[in-house]
Amino acid sequence: MRRSVALAVVVALALGVGAYFVLRPTDESRIRAQLARLGAAVRITDADAQANPMARLAHVSGQLDGLFEPDARVTIPELTELTSGHATRSELAELVAGAPRYVRTFEVAFTSVTIKMDAGHTTAFVQATANVKADERDGGRSEDRRAVDFHFVGKDGAWVIRTLSVWTKEDATPQ
Repeated sequence: MRRSVALAVVVALALGVGAYFVLRPTDESRIRAQLARLGAAVRITDADAQANPMARLAHVSGQLDGLFEPDARVTIPELTELTSGHATRSELAELVAGAPRYVRTFEVAFTSVTIKMDAGHTTAFVQATANVKADERDGGRSEDRRAVDFHFVGKDGAWVIRTLSVWTKEDATPQ
């Protein structure tokens, strides 16, 4: 009896360890999950225009905290020409939180994702296509596709964005 119990414990332990290594998320899947979280963080719905601006800023800032380094550099040609050519994480949060003044809805999905990881799995360079859809306040609808480059770094077991660069339409329109 004791022998069968010990054998059952060893088998269960081996299955548990095996399942952990087979089912645990890969670095690539964790980076893709961060891209999905970014899309959700910048999404704007009709209800966002009714939200308290300070509460919306706090909410967006909280979401971006887990996605970007504090001193991350974000370059979006149409949005950052008013600043120094790039935005920080906090400036991006302010832009996203204030965007319902200009658009009713906004959503972005990242497709054609290519991830190049360094040998030590501490840095990843990611190229993707951002597919953007927006409903303007004046009733117009716009859609756009842009090439986007990300530089992710591994920090405390998570992947965070160090830089995000959106290409202009003229420089690199994805096919």
